[in-house]
Amino acid sequence: MHAEAAQRVGDRNMVAFKGEGGESERSPRTSCLIAGVQEGTYFEEEWPTYLEGASGKHGEISGAYLQRVWLGQEENEYGRHAVIATLAIVLKMMGRCDNQASALALASTWWDARLNTRPRN
Repeated sequence: MHAEAAQRVGDRNMVAFKGEGGESERSPRTSCLIAGVQEGTYFEEEWPTYLEGASGKHGEISGAYLQRVWLGQEENEYGRHAVIATLAIVLKMMGRCDNQASALALASTWWDARLNTRPRN
């Protein structure tokens, strides 16, 4: 519905998908149908499950915990896969990758590369 509305109002490029609990992230535990508009043309595409069997349930997540995950001091497999799966959709939509597999590979590379970046002052 969102993609069709975007097309009707003249949006040339956009993508919509069901997030996790209303958030703008793809749940890696389930398959995902995305709908969008690319160069003015409506499309739908099925993305398969990216993480089998892992629970997305967690307690309250603090900013300090998220920082430790970002810095590689803590592991959160669900969070890692959610970031990669969401970023892959964006990369494919932006034309950086031709297919889902290459989008997932590049998103994973970018996630891993975050540990090699230095904050800018």
